[in-house]
This record gives sequence, C-alpha cells and structure tokens, in this order.
Amino acid sequence: MEVRMLKKLGLQLVLVLIGALFFSAHAQTTTVGTISGTVRDEKGAVVPKAEVSIQGEGTGLSRTVNSDDNGFYLANSLPAGRYTVSTAPHGFKKTVAPAVDLHVSENKVVNLDLQVGQVSETVTVSSDASPVETRSGELSSLISEKQVTELTVIAPIRFSKIVLWLSALVRILQLSQPAR
Repeated sequence: MEVRMLKKLGLQLVLVLIGALFFSAHAQTTTVGTISGTVRDEKGAVVPKAEVSIQGEGTGLSRTVNSDDNGFYLANSLPAGRYTVSTAPHGFKKTVAPAVDLHVSENKVVNLDLQVGQVSETVTVSSDASPVETRSGELSSLISEKQVTELTVIAPIRFSKIVLWLSALVRILQLSQPAR
C-alpha cells in the first residue's frame, strides 16, 4: 500500500514539474513590448484622434494607431527593437521621436508634444533621460536582444537536463520499492 502511494506521489511530482517547466518556458519567451504616450499641443491640451505612426527601424514593421479622446495612444505587442514614432495632425508640424529603443516586456512611454505649423515642418523629440514607469510599481530589468537569442539556445539544454533528472528520480523511486 505504501509503495503505491509513493509511486503515485512520484508521478504527481513529475507531472507538476513538467507543467511548471512548460509554463516558465512560455513566460520567458515573450519578446514584445508596448509603446504608448499622450499627444499634446503647445499649451498642454490633449489632441484627440491624432494618427500616430510607429515604424520599425531596419525591420519594415509599421503600425498606425489613433489617440483616444484623452490624447492617449497605445501600440502593444511590438517586437523588441528600435522604432521611430511620429504624428502630423492637421494644423500642426510633423513631430518625430527617432531611435526609440523598445526592450522585451517594456512599456515605453513616448509623449508627443506638437507645435502649430505646416506639416512640411518637422519637430524632432529627443529623450536623453530614462523614462520612469508611472503606471505601475513593478520593478524590472531590461533584456537585450542578444540575451533573448541566447535564451532560446539555452532553454532546450536546460529542458533536457530536467527530463534526465526527472527520469532518474522515477528510477530511484522504482528501485526503492521492496521486491514482491
């Protein structure tokens, strides 16, 4: 009776560990982030329904979103990389934020401050300081593109080691059973 319980417990442990492994592998493989911000005029008033263009530098990825009634725009599920964010609502100069680096799982805030003028004129927005995440109290760190690539190479090796370890555990449980 005790041997059956030990077998059942060992099998349950193996299943839980395999489930946890697949869940953690899935959680670690996300390679996207979010770019959002607020479109405002010179006086600080929000600009609703402004079309915001997000272009991946070197990738050809292009996404267009519109700001809502509060001037807020959101582009989620963007692959990590470098982007140019721009807008040119009617009656304003084109505003461009070049070289926006988006890291894995990052919520990058890029506010676009417009100036009155013709679309043929361009205002370049630069941000030398690191933005502070104001929407949550979450602590995080940035993962580089190289680290993501290395993760996809290392993960299968770790998985195979865990499978070997689990099979050894099952074998030990089988050997520990008294002979019948």
